[in-house]
Amino acid sequence: MPQEPSLAELEIVNLAGPRTALGAARTPRRVANAVAASLQRSYEMEALLDLAGRRLAAFHEAEAGFLTHCTAASLTIAAAACLTGTDRAAIRRLPDTNGLARDRVLLMRAHDVDYGGLVSQPLRTSGAGILAIGGVNRCHREELAAALADPRLAAAFYVVSPSVEAAGLPELPEFLHLCRRHGVPAVVDAAHEASATPFLDAGADLVLTSAQKELAGPTAGLILGRADLVAACRAQIAGIGRPMKPTKEAVAGVLAALEAFVAEADARARRVARRRQRLLRLLRRVPGVVALPGPAPRVRFLIDAAVLGRSAREVAAALAARRPPVRLRDAGAGRGMLEIDPSVASPRDFAAGLAALRAALAGEAAV
Repeated sequence: MPQEPSLAELEIVNLAGPRTALGAARTPRRVANAVAASLQRSYEMEALLDLAGRRLAAFHEAEAGFLTHCTAASLTIAAAACLTGTDRAAIRRLPDTNGLARDRVLLMRAHDVDYGGLVSQPLRTSGAGILAIGGVNRCHREELAAALADPRLAAAFYVVSPSVEAAGLPELPEFLHLCRRHGVPAVVDAAHEASATPFLDAGADLVLTSAQKELAGPTAGLILGRADLVAACRAQIAGIGRPMKPTKEAVAGVLAALEAFVAEADARARRVARRRQRLLRLLRRVPGVVALPGPAPRVRFLIDAAVLGRSAREVAAALAARRPPVRLRDAGAGRGMLEIDPSVASPRDFAAGLAALRAALAGEAAV
């Protein structure tokens, strides 16, 4: 039988950023140490969750905070919380929603993002029906306003994601304004964002973020927002949220990640800025490659296959064929666009990835 690969043999050079499919972020040493230490200790979990809630609320300037196993779990728990509140009998019945006055949640079809599973799936797991509105790339304001008037609606979900084409859809301020007008709790899935604060300031009732992406912590979902709704989220641990509860090591790691995020902010910004400049210098020297404007820390570039002699897909394939494989963002490769997020790679991996990119653009054979 073939020999199983070791963990070292499964490692990659990550130039795609903190993507779940690639193991998300690389945690700072202080975070890894906090996780390791917690595994050798015991805690009163309710007290640990209380502490985490206070720290999360302070960091995000929210009324309250709560931890879940991951953001997909947060979607289920947030939907369930809006269905039941803190009604223990209703919590124990879910996903059976019989007898509930409000038994559905709203989601624009264009926001049913495939992140490895569809956003609608964890929402349905709560027992909620999905009121899906709009098309895959358009939703009119009038359609949204009419849907929010549905008396059976428990919540409306809005997804902030690079995968969502915003043109043709209501922007977040308008969405939140209409939710407030109709008295419908607005839940924002901002899994890719480091802070919930801008969304809370804009008027969201609950905001869902990930600990393992921009915060560079262990895998966990963060729920921030209104104290009553966060209390209802926590209450779901006695029901449908029980398999989605946070572990002690996740809580300890998230608390350490909050501290590290603040303490290392300046050094992190300088490191990413230097890496972006090195990438841009390399790209500007290659005929047939054009750097595109885009949000930091990412670097987007367009490949003219006729000039370079190879397509964006071929460049991405050459990088993936190296040992270890080098991964970047290639969802736009069919349009000639590739994207690099240099924030996750270790110094050694970034140097190796830069050399591999130079070779792939030059058409050198993978090694």
